[in-house]
Amino acid sequence: MASARIAATTQEGKPVKVCEVPLSVNPFSQGNIEPMIMIGVGAGGVMATLVLAFRFFRKPGMWRAHPQSTAWYAAIAAIQTFIATAVGMTMGSWHRGVSPHTLERVCGVSDLHVNGGMTFAWLEDPGYPYLGGESRYGPIWFTNGGKAVAGGITLQGDTATLYQGDYDSNITVNVHDAGETVFLHLFFMALIMFLMLFVAFTVVMARKPIEDEPTMAFVTWLCVFIIVLMTGISIPVVDARWIVPVTLALLIEDIAAFAGPFLLAGWLNSKRHRPRAESR
Repeated sequence: MASARIAATTQEGKPVKVCEVPLSVNPFSQGNIEPMIMIGVGAGGVMATLVLAFRFFRKPGMWRAHPQSTAWYAAIAAIQTFIATAVGMTMGSWHRGVSPHTLERVCGVSDLHVNGGMTFAWLEDPGYPYLGGESRYGPIWFTNGGKAVAGGITLQGDTATLYQGDYDSNITVNVHDAGETVFLHLFFMALIMFLMLFVAFTVVMARKPIEDEPTMAFVTWLCVFIIVLMTGISIPVVDARWIVPVTLALLIEDIAAFAGPFLLAGWLNSKRHRPRAESR
């Protein structure tokens, strides 16, 4: 359970230390979830590629008739393995941080927010060398003793320290507007949908199994990689007041980006074959 040390003295010309809180680990913070997604999707892509390659090579004479497909499968698996391995090797310890709810509960303050009234879900120590081991987030506003004040939060070592007063920050709190996040995500999902249209029309309209089209399999995996990564790193930094509806909106956009092209291709394919069936 988090504990705090409340400051009892102040220093002239310096910010007042309100309290100190131990840092903790949040696996769903932006700094922690990004490498996990890259490793997971990369490793999952390798397994999916091997399954498709196995199904492709089981067909008699396919590797002789389509030698380029063999090269594609080898290249795809190499790319996916490189991503998962490279990120895994560079991934160090978990990024630690603190939530505003912990600070509010332990420090006896309320309404922690940034400019514009937006609230953050988590602050973490990014571990950048140029910060010198001290991440100073600000400006941050909150209510202390019934009075609205400004200050900042320092993350250093194992401790988060809340300050009140004239605070010298070296990092701006990264909070994204909910509407802008949904709109930007929608723009990228439109591009993903455009790419998936090629896959859908190749697989559905041409009636080719996906293992016979390794390039389409790679495009599909690439789209999954982009979607999962963008969704995963967008949710932790959105305005915490809107995190639930934004999460639902992003998931709906993700599903539409994948399902939409296949539904469209299936509908067009059924209309194309319907007149032939009626003519008989």
